[in-house]
Amino acid sequence: MYGFPMRSLVSRTNVTGFLESASNSAPSPPGIQIEEQWSISSGIMYSQAPVTIPLPIRPIPLGFTLNTLIYGSAWTLLIWSPFAARRTLRRRRGLCPQCAYDLADSPTCHECGYGARLESRSSQGNSP
Repeated sequence: MYGFPMRSLVSRTNVTGFLESASNSAPSPPGIQIEEQWSISSGIMYSQAPVTIPLPIRPIPLGFTLNTLIYGSAWTLLIWSPFAARRTLRRRRGLCPQCAYDLADSPTCHECGYGARLESRSSQGNSP
C-alpha cells in the first residue's frame, strides 16, 4: 500500500505455482511465486531471477480523496497566506489594502476606489 498520510494506492498481485531452489536439483518446499501485473525490475538478482517492484495502480477512493483534501488545503494556505498578511499589515498602517495608497482618514481610496466599491455592493444588497 502506498500513500501519505492516508493509504491511497495499492498494487495487485497474482499468486501461482511453487518456488524452486536455485540449484534445480531438488525442489524446495512448497511456497508461492508472485507474478506482478505491473512491475519494474530493480536490477537486483535473487536466485537467478530479477527482483521486481510492484507498481501501485489501484486507487483507494477514501484515502485518495482525503490526501487530495489535505494537500490541496495545505497548498491553498501556502499560496493565500502571504496575500492575506500583506492586506492585514496595510490596514493596520492606515493604507488601502488593495493598492497601499495612504487613506488619510478617508473611507474610500482616492487611487483605486476600494472603499467605494465595498459601499456600493452593500447598498445594492440592502435595497428592495
